[in-house]
Parts: sequence; structure tokens; C-alpha cells
Amino acid sequence: MSTKVNNIIQHFENLYKNKAIYLWGANAEIITPALCDKLHKTYGNSTYNKTYYENKLKEGLGRIGADCSGALFPVSGFDTTAQNYYSKCYEKGVISSLPRNKACLVFKGSSASAINHVGFYCGNGHVIEMKSSKDNCVKATLDGNGWKWYGIPTWIDYSSTGTSNTSSSLTAPTSKCIDVSSYQGNVDWKKVKSAGMNKAILKIIRKDLTPDKKFEEYYLGCKETNIDVIGVYNYSYATTAAKAKIDAQKVLSVLNGRRLKIWLDVEDKCQQGLGATLKDIINAYQEVIESAGYDFGVYTGMSFYTSYIKPYISQIKCNDWWIARYYNSYNKMDLSINPNEQYNPKNTIAREIYAWQYTSSGQVPGIIGNVDINILYNVPSSNTNNNTPNTNTDSSTSNSFTETSITFLGKITTASTNLTIRSQPNTGAARLGHYAKDSVVQLLAKTSNGWYRTDKGYISGDYVSTVMGQVYNCGGLNFRTTYSSDTSANIIKALKSGEEMTLLREENGWYQSKLNDGTVGWVSKKYIRMI
Repeated sequence: MSTKVNNIIQHFENLYKNKAIYLWGANAEIITPALCDKLHKTYGNSTYNKTYYENKLKEGLGRIGADCSGALFPVSGFDTTAQNYYSKCYEKGVISSLPRNKACLVFKGSSASAINHVGFYCGNGHVIEMKSSKDNCVKATLDGNGWKWYGIPTWIDYSSTGTSNTSSSLTAPTSKCIDVSSYQGNVDWKKVKSAGMNKAILKIIRKDLTPDKKFEEYYLGCKETNIDVIGVYNYSYATTAAKAKIDAQKVLSVLNGRRLKIWLDVEDKCQQGLGATLKDIINAYQEVIESAGYDFGVYTGMSFYTSYIKPYISQIKCNDWWIARYYNSYNKMDLSINPNEQYNPKNTIAREIYAWQYTSSGQVPGIIGNVDINILYNVPSSNTNNNTPNTNTDSSTSNSFTETSITFLGKITTASTNLTIRSQPNTGAARLGHYAKDSVVQLLAKTSNGWYRTDKGYISGDYVSTVMGQVYNCGGLNFRTTYSSDTSANIIKALKSGEEMTLLREENGWYQSKLNDGTVGWVSKKYIRMI
């Protein structure tokens, strides 16, 4: 995995611009009650105790939270310590020998073997760091602030300044994703969503080609809680190309027009001795799927790939690979390596990695027992709309962009009936569907070329306005730290009738909102009207 240096600079500038909150154990994540509860259970001690996380929740609800090394996670893929970041650098030295125009990591500590803090030097004389629980995100000069060492890791790509955002580009991981089957039993999707797990891949058919017993239930649960179903997988028992085609047709039948990426899971013992027939199975399955207009990829384990797929990789057409590797059999949820490190230093996978399944023993609130968890690399949201033509003309044609995560509700203001949703933020990208004029949608990110990303794709920012709300139908309204069905959440302040706010998102009959002074909290939807 490597990330363009300009993207890393932009990431840290965004942390500073958005006033990220120092939160022990967080990996540049949106601060929610569920996140703080998880971090307390995982990392809590006498210093970072329950009161610490409760206070941080009040301070930063709805904002980005990270500690010093966690700030690097979205651009490095490593959930590790400052010391390990230093150890991973191939070039390092005392700060006085740092080339002043070289963006890189900088470190503090009593010695090179006792590193306790990391920041990012932007190459312009300034360092951005998650400094402390008191100071939060700080941007200051490199000199005179105690930085002792610098380090240049292999995952920083200095080759160019351009940004590619395609599903086949292995750059910064964008999110985590679970994959589930009926084995997981009854799932509380609201708890899954509250835990910050926003994407899922669902098993679609069984060995007998009947739908997975939980597929429709899981699909509906995800849709109702706004979890993005980005694909389905078919565990394959096919031993001939003809059987693979039958299986592919069955998957299409069960999907019944739902445009989800289809993964062929190739790992069963019955396929180990097939030799070249295995590549015929993959190619035949892919032909059926792509001929029907669906995206296709292959899931497999690293050892299966090396032993049975790699000898024929040049004859396999698939470009998207979802790789399972559980490094040293660990079953923790935190990350320490990416799929190509250690065992694959020369990237023996001949195609780009789309997703990495790093554990089969993950623990996610709302799911009883273990669950597979994956890292997705620049994966776009799924398309669950029909490809409806639209005559709306968008404004941007650029293919080069960066994204800044946001959480706002937006109103579609196009003069025409509909606004096109596209696969990339430019008018030449594929159409994924449309939003009707005056509809309100959740905005997830804003691109550097003026587009917004939603859970369905990209829309032009020329035709979107921020949604404002106003207190009405009551004498006053409590502004709370979070939403609660029994209104037990702590009250931040009392709002007056007619008071206005920016609406960030809707959940369970409540709006997360931002007041004019920047305070973020929750209000009951029934006492708010959009203006």
C-alpha cells in the first residue's frame, strides 16, 4: 500500500481545519457514543477512564477524533504505535538532517528506541500533530517544538502529486466493512451502524443454489439503517466452467436487478486439484456477470492464491481482488500490516487489491460471536438505483480530486426534475441513478473539484444547498449530547423557538445539528422544520 504525499498533506490539513479532537485510541473517526464506549472498553485505564471518554464525547461529538498515531491510520493502513511507525521507516535520522522540503513523519521521545509521539511534517516548515487531550490538533513550526527525529516510510509515494480515485487504485483505505452470512444469526443493524460499521458484503446463495437464509433480511436491515451494501459473495463449489455459469446466473436471479458488485469466493478444497480449470471457472463466471452489466471480483485466501491461482494469473481477466490474510493467526480488530507486507514484499499478487479481510474473529456490537472484517481501498458506494437517464448538465469534468469527509444534509436544487448520480465526480463518469429535485440527501464527503459524495455516488455541488433547520411548534427545545428515546441524554443547552441550526444527519427521529457557535448536538425531529 502506498499513498500520494499530497494526499497525506491534505489529510492532515483537513484534520487541522476541522479542529480534530485528541481522543486516545481513535483512528481519525467520527466521535459517537458507541465509539467512546468501545475505546473505553479497549484502552481504558486510570488516565483514560470513563470520565475521560465522557468528557471527550461532550467536547467532540460529531467531529473527528484521533490520537497521534491514529491520525495516520487513514493514510497508512497501520493501527500501531509511534515507535512502530519509526521502526518501519527505511530512511530516518536526527531532525537536524531532515531535508526541509521533504514531507515526512517526525517523532519525539527520550531516545530512538523510546519514541512516544509522532506528527506529520508538511515540507513547508510546519508540523501538524494530535498533540494532547488538552491541545487537540495543533499546527506549529518544526523548529523549537521538541521534534528529535524524522522518518520516511515506504508507504509514502513521492512519485507525483496527482490523485487517482478509482476502485482499482490501491491508495488509502477508505473504510472498514463486514461480510456476513446466515452464520451470524440475528443481527441488530442499528447497533452495527452506531459502532461505525457503515458497509457490508452479504452472502447471496448456498451450496444448493437457494438464497442464503438471511440474505433478504440482512439486505433490508442494511437499507433501513443506511448501511451501504457494497456487494454480495458466492462461495463456490464449481469444478467446471459450465457449473460456474449456472451459479452466476442464479446469483443474478436472486439479485433481481439490484446493482451490487458480485464476488466469486474461490477457496474450497474441491477446487484445489483443478489446475488450469480453475482459471476457466473464474473467467466463465466473470463473463456471465459482466455481460449482465455487473461489477465482478474474486475473493480468496493468500495461501490458496499462491498455490492454485498465481500459476495462471496471466490468463485470468479479473482485476479486482479481495484477499484474506490473518497475519500470524491474530484475531484482534486492530491493524498492524497490510496484505502485501512481510510475506509478499514484492507484491506477488499481479492485480490491485480491492479489499483485505484481516480477521475472521472481529467483534462488532449488534452481532453475536465472531464476524469477518475487511479494509476497503477507495471503494465507491454501491448503486441501488435504476440507471435512469437525466438531462441535467453538471459543472466539472476533472478526473483529479481529493476528498474531505463531511456530515451534512443537502437539498437538491437543480432546475430540472432530477440530478444525476455518477460513479466519479465528473460529468463523463457513469450514471448510477438520480435524486429528485428538492429531495434531501446525506452528504458524506466533498471533493476538491466541487462535488459531493453520498451513499449512492457523486453529485455536482452546483445543485446542492446546505439544509437549515428552525425550532418551531414549541416554546423551547433541549439540545442534547446524543439522541435517546427516553430523552435521558445530557442537555447541552435550551434552544428558543425560532432558533436556527445546520442539519448534519437524521437518525431515529432526531437531527444531529450544528449551532451558529459551532456546538454540535441532537434535537428531536418533530420540533424542527427545514428552512
